[in-house]
Amino acid sequence: MDEGFDDGNSLPSSEGMDILAEDSVAPEIADYSSEISDVSDEVLEIPDAGAEVVDISEEGDETPDISADSVTDADLDAVAAEVEDTPVGLETSGDIPEEMPPEVEGVEPEVADIPTSSFSDEIHEQDRLDILENEGVMPYDSDYDFDGFNIQEDLEGMDAHLDTFKDDTAWNEMTMDDRDAAIEQLAGYAQERFGIENPPEIVFENDAVSGNMGGYQPDSNTLVINEHYLDSINCSDGLASEEAVDTVFHEMWHAHQYERDGEGMMDDYIDANTDYEAYLNQPTEREAWNIGADVKARLRELGR
Repeated sequence: MDEGFDDGNSLPSSEGMDILAEDSVAPEIADYSSEISDVSDEVLEIPDAGAEVVDISEEGDETPDISADSVTDADLDAVAAEVEDTPVGLETSGDIPEEMPPEVEGVEPEVADIPTSSFSDEIHEQDRLDILENEGVMPYDSDYDFDGFNIQEDLEGMDAHLDTFKDDTAWNEMTMDDRDAAIEQLAGYAQERFGIENPPEIVFENDAVSGNMGGYQPDSNTLVINEHYLDSINCSDGLASEEAVDTVFHEMWHAHQYERDGEGMMDDYIDANTDYEAYLNQPTEREAWNIGADVKARLRELGR
């Protein structure tokens, strides 16, 4: 963190099934018997009356009676009824549901709930207070008006932009170019949330001496980010990913303050090297530290 401004979804096909039409049932018994005899595998000779009938069936076989006298009116009626009951044009397969479900008007289909970002006021407030206490900054009340900024107003958008930073191990495995790109996107989001009309230019440097991760410089309207501290091995303040998020929102709030208040924001400004406690709790810095802690607390909640 900086220590000042400068450092800062078919019906089956009906092929292959012959459907009997009702008028195809022969009205005369003799014709019907003839049709049946046509399908026999054996050629049967009808003997003269009184002649002895030779039994050609094997022992134990039951030869069906297919003489004309064996066909009754009841048989014909049964065939006609079967034909009448058969749906023309469709194969009777198990693929056709017996009954289609009725459509109910006015009933909307069920839609799965889309998960949204959750937020606990109690947990968030405690995290925010813990962070500020650790930094030695007096907290503002939760109802303090940060010019209309409220972290819950676009929680899903905030969470999406913090996603890259919530796993510090993954953050440290990223290339520096990827880290720089993530910071630029986060700064762009902060600019949008704070309503900054003239956003600062983001400048990356590598300084192992200053001890500062970044800072806002009002005279040149630039946000300086120190890449040396974007790796946790060099970040004495804790996790580099957390501190990067804190720094971006803290310093972008300073850019908002400068656009809001102009050079007057620097009136009676107390430098960190003069009185560190007084520096932390002067209005300009106290607002920025509280903004940073608010976003950092949310980052911690996402990482749990």
